[in-house]
Amino acid sequence: MVGEKTYQLLRSMGIEKVKTIQQMPMQLFDNVMGENGVSLWRKANAIDSSKVEPYNEQKSMSQEETFESDTIDVTRLKNVLISMIEKLCFRLRTENKLTSCIAVKIRYSNFDTHTMQCRIAYTSNDHTLIARVKELFDKLYNRRLLIRLVGVKLSHLVNGGHQIDMFEDSIAVLNLYQAMDKLRLTYGEDKVMRAVSLNHSLRGFNPFNGLSSSPAALQHDREHTRAHIPSLKSMNKLLGIKKYGQTATTDVPKVVSYEYKIVINVPASVQRYASALQNNLCALMPDEPPQRLKARIALAQFLLNDCDEEQLIEKIAHVTKHHGALLLRIHNFVQHNAQGLYMHVPANDALTQLIRSLRATLCLPPSKCMYMNRYDITILTKFTDALNKKVQEQLPAKKYEADFMCHTIALQRRAQALANYETVAEFVMGVY
Repeated sequence: MVGEKTYQLLRSMGIEKVKTIQQMPMQLFDNVMGENGVSLWRKANAIDSSKVEPYNEQKSMSQEETFESDTIDVTRLKNVLISMIEKLCFRLRTENKLTSCIAVKIRYSNFDTHTMQCRIAYTSNDHTLIARVKELFDKLYNRRLLIRLVGVKLSHLVNGGHQIDMFEDSIAVLNLYQAMDKLRLTYGEDKVMRAVSLNHSLRGFNPFNGLSSSPAALQHDREHTRAHIPSLKSMNKLLGIKKYGQTATTDVPKVVSYEYKIVINVPASVQRYASALQNNLCALMPDEPPQRLKARIALAQFLLNDCDEEQLIEKIAHVTKHHGALLLRIHNFVQHNAQGLYMHVPANDALTQLIRSLRATLCLPPSKCMYMNRYDITILTKFTDALNKKVQEQLPAKKYEADFMCHTIALQRRAQALANYETVAEFVMGVY
């Protein structure tokens, strides 16, 4: 799967099928698209020299610290543990994971090693885990001996975003974590931390290979690598390749904002039934017909610049390949307000998990994004009072139930509020 911009470039080169790429020389793709072109040509020719490695789901993450000199300073030990929790929680949120088991480890100067763990509700919040670490350490450290090593381990990891606790969490604290994580990813992991962690610098790299396991360092490496790969936009400008029927110029390209929507397209049988129902209802009020909409299930709606579209497609593809096909059910009709008619689609665990994965992976600003909390299929909107009265009279007699499998989701966009949506890309569930 390629993005919209790569697709336009390939079509301008006369390429419509993979077979055409196979018949073209690799040097041509290297000259036009650089490393991206070579990679595309090798994939089209089924050439891949990478090592086949079995997939292993990460089950835990941990952090340990061995002191240069053994210590009995309890305050220092607790501060080191807090610093470890900060780093591990940052990794959890960056990798979109939650933990439900925390363990504390201490090693005395005589090399006696003791651990203690406890189960907790799934979380990735600093304040929750810090409180548990302190409790475990107070129970575990019951000998007046010097300590050589302390460590923290988070296990029973699952993918997903944090579920807000109405009694312990607050929006202000969660927004604070989000802002801190953004600063760490941008400027480095050690740029924002609690005051107790200032004097306790933990090792953030593997001494055997010199590689850092910090999410901030990994992102910096990826950005540094991408900086040396020419973008398609710069190649189009350099080569003067036509785009959307226009010759490339030296002018700075205009950034266009689109309204995007992630949807599930329903089967043809449901489409036909919805269309017939729309015709019947519109015939009741020919002078003031309601607004007809194509039958589909909306999952998310947001605003985004076109220059970020290719990255958006990659993120959605990353989510869908980890989710299998969805079994969905349509159960009769509902009216959420007095101005619309909908087919009711009850939420299930698989659909809820898909929404959570999209929310965590796309990381869209809340001010420009809306994730649906109802997944019903819109039939008609903008009812008049007269039509609404007639619909309410007929609605109890209308029954419709159907089960169907959803194998794909689609990304659509439109440039204006009243324009029709165009499909940008479709994603097959569970396909790598």
